[in-house]
Amino acid sequence: MRIIDSDLFSLALEQLRDVVWVVDREGRIVSVNKAAELIYGYSRTELTDMRVHDLRPAEAVASIEAQLKKAQEEGILFRTRHRRRSGESFPVEVSSRRLYHNERELVVSVIRDISIRDALEAELQREHQELLAAHEELLASEEEIRQQLDELLQKEEFVRRLAYHDSLTGLPNRTMLMEYLDKELTTVRADAAGGAVFFVDVDDLKTVNDNFGHSCGDKIISLIGADLADELGPGSLVARIGGDEFVAVMRGVSDRRTVEQAVARLKERICRDYDLGMCIMNISASIGIAMYPGDAQTAEELLKNVDMALYEAKREGKCTWRFFDAKLRTAVFENMVLKQGLREAVQRKELHLVFQPLLDSRNGTIAAFESLLRWSHGDFGPIPPGRFIPLAEESGDILTIGAWVFEEACRFAARLRDLGRESIRVNVNVSPRQLAADDFTAGLLRTVATAGIQPGQMELEITETALISSMEKCVAKLADLRSAGFHLALDDFGSGYSSLTYLKSLPVETVKLDQSFIREIAGDPAQQRFVRSIVHMAHGQNLRVTAEGVETPEQLVALKECDCDYMQGFIFSRPVPADTAMELLAQGFPQLMVSAAENCEDKAS
Repeated sequence: MRIIDSDLFSLALEQLRDVVWVVDREGRIVSVNKAAELIYGYSRTELTDMRVHDLRPAEAVASIEAQLKKAQEEGILFRTRHRRRSGESFPVEVSSRRLYHNERELVVSVIRDISIRDALEAELQREHQELLAAHEELLASEEEIRQQLDELLQKEEFVRRLAYHDSLTGLPNRTMLMEYLDKELTTVRADAAGGAVFFVDVDDLKTVNDNFGHSCGDKIISLIGADLADELGPGSLVARIGGDEFVAVMRGVSDRRTVEQAVARLKERICRDYDLGMCIMNISASIGIAMYPGDAQTAEELLKNVDMALYEAKREGKCTWRFFDAKLRTAVFENMVLKQGLREAVQRKELHLVFQPLLDSRNGTIAAFESLLRWSHGDFGPIPPGRFIPLAEESGDILTIGAWVFEEACRFAARLRDLGRESIRVNVNVSPRQLAADDFTAGLLRTVATAGIQPGQMELEITETALISSMEKCVAKLADLRSAGFHLALDDFGSGYSSLTYLKSLPVETVKLDQSFIREIAGDPAQQRFVRSIVHMAHGQNLRVTAEGVETPEQLVALKECDCDYMQGFIFSRPVPADTAMELLAQGFPQLMVSAAENCEDKAS
């Protein structure tokens, strides 16, 4: 018969995670293993000076005696509660046996701390009950779910409609225009009559927006769009392809004099005084004209040529019109000058960043700053971003400029960190060409390391145009950026065909609603319901929602009611230099948010 090594057995007891103790008839603890120290919080010396009742909560002492006696006799498991040194009561599972040693009656017990197991079982039970409740709710509301699904499909169809129409004017957009021109040129090549294309650009609309707000500018845009469509009639197409740009197609004309008469009527119709409520402002427009098929054989070429004619009209003083001519290369030359200037802008220190705050809609504190690029050309003065950024993208200089922008934004983030405000993100717009670069992620990581900041201080804003070329590759690149710690936002959501369905595949955290959703939200209940549904669906996918272009208190209240997470716009601040942005940190805008919240409560009551 093998003799068990008592030292070995004692060593084994010391390794157990469960408590093993021996108590005498009076309940005094005679011996314990090391696990007792860990679980109860007393030292072994303290435990051997204690009685078992000292480790039981008061409510458990009265009910345990009969259960304990039966367990000692039959060796069964039973559950009770013990108490740690901290006073915390916790559940245990106890197995006890009476034994005799040297004519002394003792009880040996094995005690297992089952608090984690009980918590897990309780959580599972709770989740089970929730699942049962959810299942019953689903069964009880099948018709309601079907109706909600129909509404979602209708809203998705509305979003899809945005692929072909401008949300502000209701006119066709660039996508529909290009398809229309492709069909028209195909028809013309089959010996049908040609036509004319007018590129209409509203002069100095930026001045209106800067001085009176975008709502006034939007009113002018809507009126001009309606005038163009009415003047040209149902046989023509009028599209809005940009902020202040329209393209009109007049079919079935080939005589230049007829076109001149038509454009003269257009000019007279749209170049007039506009009542903006607070004042009457005279608005003019410049028009470029190209004839097809004589001036171009493709839709792209036709738009390119009519664009050249437009810039020639603007160069000659605006509020005028010009036909495209094969010798017309002024606009092309200007583009070449700007492209060359962009290559030297960084070295000449002509580029600088301004910053616009994004506000937390809960309390009005600044949650982030969007960094925006500005260019003050040495000869031409300030160049609008919408003018030079596409040129930089086209030439490839956007890679160098984009890297400089990110470096400057990281320096700004470092200043925030030095103030102890590293939780405030710095947003940077990323162009399609930057995103497609192989070393894009590695370059960003090097830059944040050089600046001494964390990737989590930066949020990259991606437009949906950056995703069009290759969704699969872009999603993989975005996933790498998320893994590296950068925050990601989908910018200008709703400006094109932004389907909520593909958001599931994008590793973004934030959706930035295009300004077109915000402009009419205060006065249009249907628009507000639609925005609310987008916010609700975005929240359902764990996405935050930022509203851009917030300019009025009414818009602010409406967006609060829609549960938008963040807001950005002139009502808070225009884009400002870095030093001014730092001053805004101490200010915040809590009163605006409080007022908006009170308005929401008043409406609810």
